Amino acid sequence: MIATGFVSILAFREQTRPSYVGFTAFSGLSTVLSFYLIITCIIPVRYDTTYSVTTTTPNWLLNELILNSLLIAVGGFGIIVGVISTLVGSIYAGFWEDQRNKYPDWYSDDPERFI
Repeated sequence: MIATGFVSILAFREQTRPSYVGFTAFSGLSTVLSFYLIITCIIPVRYDTTYSVTTTTPNWLLNELILNSLLIAVGGFGIIVGVISTLVGSIYAGFWEDQRNKYPDWYSDDPERFI
């Protein structure tokens, strides 16, 4: 996530298409890693909450439950920011433009051109 932040600063400072593509790739990777963070933190939370109802839970278990809950919240925030930044980066990189209008020499309706 920190690398994505640095790349985003450089991309919006340089304002070239390759920098926007790099930013979009990093933000997409950050979104996937945030999802992975949530998944790996949900498993211990699920186990910790069903640990024992009749006995008191030890302090280390309560601390682990609090930290995993915070990591789930951070991962959720990372997913939201990652999805938004991926969409914004893809718009700035020109992924949503019609490439036939942007590069008319490459795309031709003439069928004889390819033969």
